[in-house]
Amino acid sequence: AMLAYCMKLLSEGQNLYNAEEYTAAFERFHDAAAMGEPTAIYLTGVCYSYGRGTEKDSIKAFDLYRSAANCGIPAACHQLANCYKDGSGTIANDSLALKWYTVAADSGLVRSMSMLAKSYDEGLFTEKNSEKAIEWYKKAAAKEEPLAMYKVARLYEHNDSLEGKKGKILRKSETIKLFSRSALLGNVQAQMKLAELYKSGRYVKKSK
Repeated sequence: AMLAYCMKLLSEGQNLYNAEEYTAAFERFHDAAAMGEPTAIYLTGVCYSYGRGTEKDSIKAFDLYRSAANCGIPAACHQLANCYKDGSGTIANDSLALKWYTVAADSGLVRSMSMLAKSYDEGLFTEKNSEKAIEWYKKAAAKEEPLAMYKVARLYEHNDSLEGKKGKILRKSETIKLFSRSALLGNVQAQMKLAELYKSGRYVKKSK
């Protein structure tokens, strides 16, 4: 009965939050969180992060994200990593940011995959590692993340190791497929690249 009541509070809270009735939503999340419901703990943290339905409090948000992350909520793992990256509600800690982005990415959270790829690519809060960057860009691209698809398309475009007829066909088809999909999903760099390829007649028939 307690669990059913807890889930009812959580569901009501989510509906109220989506309707932007934040004060009532916060009350429901807070009550369900007090009963130990992990998603409610995370969502109470979100309310504290953005000052929705309650006073903004980055320290309380951090504590709640940490509790929910330890219960295995992927979005909480991502937010906890953000806290460590930015020093929000806690002392900035690059290695813990990397740890929690990795936990969230391993659980399938696309925005965490993208963040890891970018961090390994650009050396943000970790050392540059092109192999790991490619690995995470590919995983995010497989989940239809536009920037990751653009990045992987660029990798195929410049991959000279794909030799022979089969290699060249694969290189061409993957490059065009990923640029096109990324462009369709609104990535401006991919749209420009596609236009450039059509104009030059490289990979695709030249359009007038």
